[in-house]
Amino acid sequence: MGEIDNKAEKRKDADIMKKYKAVFSDIDGTLLNSKHQIPENTRKKIKQINQNGIPYVLVSARMPKGMTAIRAELEAKSPMICYSGALVVDEEDHPIYSVAMPQEVAMKLCRRVYELNPKISVNIYTNDEWLVKDKKEYCLSILEQLGLSKDECKRDITGVIPQEVSFEDEEVYKEVHKVLCMGDKEDIAALEQQLVKEFPQIRIYRSKDTYLEIMSMKASKSDAIHMLKDHFH
Repeated sequence: MGEIDNKAEKRKDADIMKKYKAVFSDIDGTLLNSKHQIPENTRKKIKQINQNGIPYVLVSARMPKGMTAIRAELEAKSPMICYSGALVVDEEDHPIYSVAMPQEVAMKLCRRVYELNPKISVNIYTNDEWLVKDKKEYCLSILEQLGLSKDECKRDITGVIPQEVSFEDEEVYKEVHKVLCMGDKEDIAALEQQLVKEFPQIRIYRSKDTYLEIMSMKASKSDAIHMLKDHFH
């Protein structure tokens, strides 16, 4: 009897699956639990989705390198929506959709941050690269914000290590998908208030009290999802 019920349940799940063309899922706080792990029941259900040929698409503010290990763990072979919709990569991690900040604006903004408050840690994300002016500066900020050890501060929770570059190099700003500013919550609040006034054409918002995220006003998760509808068909 139990075997019959199990088969009936599988058929029911399969019928439900036929109604979906794709599944889109956020990562942090949705797919991952508080320990940054995928619950076993969730993993099994996603495996079933994959077996039914339904693309399971990860959506996140993360960079591609911060998402690929999760996609591999899920055995999913699908595109990924990165930087909250500013970049979409295909199954092989090649960019298929990009909404970057204008180069001049990105350069002016990052330099303005340092003029307003040199204590702020500025992180630039371009395609699959994470760029910082000074790794020590980044580490100190992480230590303060997350309470990590010196060894742990060498990488973030995604396992990605930043690359040190000169922010004076204009090439750094050629295709900026996201800028992340980190600092004390009072400093971040003041920075947000000032940047919003000076750069009304750019999306600027606090994802945490100590994090200020900056990207093109044209970048959105919904637009990236609509683009992938055509990709799947």
